[in-house]
Amino acid sequence: MSKKRKAEETDEMPAFISQANAPRETETNDRKKDKKEKKKNKKKGDTKKSQKPWIPADGDAETKPDDGTPREKPDLEKLNTYELKHKPEGEKKGDKYARQKELRKRKREEKEKFEEYKAEVEGREYVPDDAKKRERKEKKERKNAAKKGQPGLSKEEKKKLSEERKEKKRAARKEAKKAEKKAAAAAAAANGEEEEVEEVVMSDAVETTKVVEPAVEDKMDVDSDGSSSDSSDSESEDEKPAAKKSKANGVTNGKSKRPAEPESDSSDSSESDKEAAKAPKSNGSTAPTTANGTASPIPADSTTISSYMTTHSIKITDPKAPDTLHSNLILSFSDLPTVDKAHLAPFSAFKTPTPIQAASWSYLLAGRDLIGVAETGSGKTMAFAYPAVQYLTQLPKSERNPKKTGAKVVIVSPTRELAMQIYEQVELLTKAAGLKDAATCIYGGVPKDPQRDSLSKALVIVATPGRLNDFLEEGAANISQARYVVLDEADRMLDKGFEDAIKTILGATPVTPKRQTLMFTATWPQSVRQLASTFMTTPIRVNINSPEDGDLRANTRIAQTVEVLADGRIKESRLLNVINAHYRTSPTAKSDRILVFALYKKEAARLENFLRAKGIKVGGIHGDLNQHTRTTTLAEFKAGRTPVLVATDVAARGLDIPNVKLVINVTFPLTIEDYVHRIGRTGRAGELGKAVTFFTDHDKAHSGSLINVLKAAKQDVPEELMKFGTTVKKKEHASYGAFYRDTSDAKTATKIKFDD
Repeated sequence: MSKKRKAEETDEMPAFISQANAPRETETNDRKKDKKEKKKNKKKGDTKKSQKPWIPADGDAETKPDDGTPREKPDLEKLNTYELKHKPEGEKKGDKYARQKELRKRKREEKEKFEEYKAEVEGREYVPDDAKKRERKEKKERKNAAKKGQPGLSKEEKKKLSEERKEKKRAARKEAKKAEKKAAAAAAAANGEEEEVEEVVMSDAVETTKVVEPAVEDKMDVDSDGSSSDSSDSESEDEKPAAKKSKANGVTNGKSKRPAEPESDSSDSSESDKEAAKAPKSNGSTAPTTANGTASPIPADSTTISSYMTTHSIKITDPKAPDTLHSNLILSFSDLPTVDKAHLAPFSAFKTPTPIQAASWSYLLAGRDLIGVAETGSGKTMAFAYPAVQYLTQLPKSERNPKKTGAKVVIVSPTRELAMQIYEQVELLTKAAGLKDAATCIYGGVPKDPQRDSLSKALVIVATPGRLNDFLEEGAANISQARYVVLDEADRMLDKGFEDAIKTILGATPVTPKRQTLMFTATWPQSVRQLASTFMTTPIRVNINSPEDGDLRANTRIAQTVEVLADGRIKESRLLNVINAHYRTSPTAKSDRILVFALYKKEAARLENFLRAKGIKVGGIHGDLNQHTRTTTLAEFKAGRTPVLVATDVAARGLDIPNVKLVINVTFPLTIEDYVHRIGRTGRAGELGKAVTFFTDHDKAHSGSLINVLKAAKQDVPEELMKFGTTVKKKEHASYGAFYRDTSDAKTATKIKFDD
């Protein structure tokens, strides 16, 4: 390309390029002019910026620019807390800092007022935050001054000082041990039980001594009347202290309860003496000391225990000691062995333990397997929940990490509502024991993901069998280290419906001797006893007001009424009449709750719609409803906002609902055990209750069992019911029907093994 053409191209630039470059050139020129003007103003000493005259826009004539005139500051003291939290329109930076400062001041004043009120309620002196800060600062200054006062200490001198401090602490501990031992001796003397306790005088210097175990011929022979005589007349004076020490270590009746150590220092000797002095006296009980390391409570005397057991119809069977007449009963909450008395906070509303709690706690705290049979509403949940939490508190911290070791306690219940109720009680105990988020509740009908996350953090799992089995198959639940397993409503859990699921759950836990297994129920039929024995090791059986032959017995505080109806079609009208009659006659009708039981889900829905159409505020619970609806309905019923609840047998077991004064069985259940559980929703915790049952010709197969239950509870049996007969139908086997023969007592076959 020639030079001439290049020149032409450069001279003749397109129009759109020149137009695009033109504004940019004008902008740069304006900036240069502004800079020059600023420089001139600086040289002249004029600090004011050149301002263009303000021209009001359309519709904005009243607004004025900020001309630097001082504005009126808002009166912050007149503003409330809500106004201080929110930024006002047009707020300046300085006003913002002042507003935030005033807000912090208000919050500090409110906090101080609350702390002062709290201190007044608790009956202590109120210390302001400023005084606390000043005290902490002074303490820190004293500590720093003490450090600066000894700047040049050598290692030997520091070691010497630490040894002196340790020696002072050791001496203080020795004095405390002496005082405790004297107090224990005084308590034993006050109870009329003399005990030989030797005062061990500790020297300031640590000296090792040898405890000489006396020979067999030098041990003391104890006569039947309690007097002792030495087998050797020529016993040396040096051997007498050794004999006394061996006696303090547990040598009684010529047998040593624990082996004597060949060598021990004086501090070990004092500790053993202290333990011997603090050991509770036996009153003929077979309950061992607690396995979790806590001291066993001193039980009441045998006369008090015998009277208590007779009054409450308590029968305790221990396979290890079948001839024992008396047992360890904990008759007061203060006698419970506990690390901290704060653990007993959930029992503050109760005066004394219930009979099932008093009879079972000492054995459960000792680590024994147990079967508890007690009437409905007798406090069975706390009977197994408190020892479970105490077992957790005694575990070392390394074993209280569920992410590494998994859950330590598993509680299984047949229904979702009962599982949630148990979880609430367990959570109260874990919080009182300082175990945060230690429990979780696993049940069906809700999403799995939140439950799966909670399993990795829980030491206690309260679950229904189906959902827990699902998580075990997934590997999301780890119960391989769960050594405390509870089956609540055990007769239902071991029934053919849940038998396979329970076997799977127990198979995922440690083997029987390493696992403590508990079963609690209100009914204990013969059909499940043999199966239960395969899961337990020599279990103790505690019966509260329950016959030994396994016959059912209802709560005696419930007034049972049976109405024999010739026509089943009048059940709905009779139901309405019974409800209206109760509201007319009951003095506490406003707070009373009524529970209506139906046999089938469709029947429950029909009865619910019928009562609602008659103007009664009613709710319903059955298997066709989703879990959210069931939970909400039950909460409304418990709170009293829905006074009448229609339910199937999902609400028949375990639920503790306050103020249920009337239970109506519109349709008789399939088993007599379910009848006892149904009416057990009323008359709980010592209250009185009433149960009305509609009986028709279709239910005549249960007439004999129902008559026996009524007679055992000392209730009137209507003549119309007696016409159906008193024959009790034989329990049918799942495979062999009524012709099944129980061979549990038959002689077992001998296994013959041939040599290869």
